[in-house]
Parts: sequence; C-alpha cells; structure tokens
Amino acid sequence: MFILGAMITLTILFGLFLNWFIEITMELVINISSNITYFEKARSSSDLIHECYSENSEEFTSILVNDQTNGRGRFGRKWLSTRGNLHFSTLVKPKLDIKYWPQLSFVISLAVRSALYCYKKKTYKINFKWPNDIFFKNKKISGILIETTNDQRALVVGVGINLISNPDKGNSYWES
Repeated sequence: MFILGAMITLTILFGLFLNWFIEITMELVINISSNITYFEKARSSSDLIHECYSENSEEFTSILVNDQTNGRGRFGRKWLSTRGNLHFSTLVKPKLDIKYWPQLSFVISLAVRSALYCYKKKTYKINFKWPNDIFFKNKKISGILIETTNDQRALVVGVGINLISNPDKGNSYWES
C-alpha cells in the first residue's frame, strides 16, 4: 500500500506542478524536484510541513503519513485519516501574487483527479464539490486543504485520499 501511495503522491505532485506552471503562468521556471519523507504515524502531515517551512526547507518538500492522529480539513474540521489511506502535504512557494493563491485549489483538485485516473479506468466518473472535495460513486474520496504560512510567503498543500476505507468500492478496487 505504501508503494501505491508513494506512486500516487508523485503523480499528483507532478500533475499539480506541471498544470500549475503551464496553466497559471508561463513565467515560472519548472522545478519539479521534491524531497518526500515518510512517517508511519504522525499528528498531521500539514503540521509537519509548517515545521519544515520554519526550518527553511526547500519548495516541494513533502511529508507522507500512513497514520495521522489529528488530520484536518477546512475550518478545522476533523479529517478521518484511516491507516492505509493516503495523507500527504507539500510545501509550495508560489511566485504568483497572493490574490491568485485561492485559485490553486482548483488546479490541485484537477491534478488529484488526473492522478486517480492513472490508477482507475476513466470510465469511472470522478466528481468535484468545489473547491476542495473529490467524489467517486457519490462518496467523498479526497479532500484538499491549502493553508498559508504565518508570514504568507508559502502554502502548505494537504491532500487526503481514501484508498481503502471509503467509498464502498465493492469489487471496484484502485488498480496499481
């Protein structure tokens, strides 16, 4: 399951940054290198990325956590982070004016959908509840949380994907 999670994480990161660089601004220099750190258990991948930022970590530093004890969504809502699902956060330092940052949730949602389609037949319809939820068979399978750092110079992009616990997939498993 870890290998599948890491593959999806890398696919999302690649899709996210490629879409972002191409669609939002042509002036950015593409830098898709990423340092991914894996934790078996942690309170929150986003909390860890906030700490990484305060320690001057490089852009696209990512934390992948197998078992989150305090995952969260928008407005501080609890995100049930069942062991074996995919939970990761990435540090992004946008070169765009801060007024455009909220639009990144749409780009990230599309990147997550593109990554999921790499592992699931495109005949399955994946829907959105904008700006940050992704549904499969009318059940939420992914949530995206974007937080600014305290100094408002960077973003912490958190993504949770229910690989094993939700939705009720019956015999329709994610392909690896």
